[in-house]
Amino acid sequence: MENYIKLVVLGLITLIAAIGANWGRDVAYVVHAIIIMLVSGFLFVRTLRLTDEPVRAVATSRCQTVPSIWTLGHHQ
Repeated sequence: MENYIKLVVLGLITLIAAIGANWGRDVAYVVHAIIIMLVSGFLFVRTLRLTDEPVRAVATSRCQTVPSIWTLGHHQ
């Protein structure tokens, strides 16, 4: 669910930056608006690609060694 909210926010940032670049008269203002638009557009596409992707499994070999460290002092 948080990816959908992130997509909406990044889309709005991209849109507002594009409007700002269009309305800007100062070169520095326009350049910064274009940079913000490109970065937020890239993050939008990256988030869109990762949406609904299954979560990767954690390696079990490392997880099994952690409990043995805690039980070293306790012999059964």
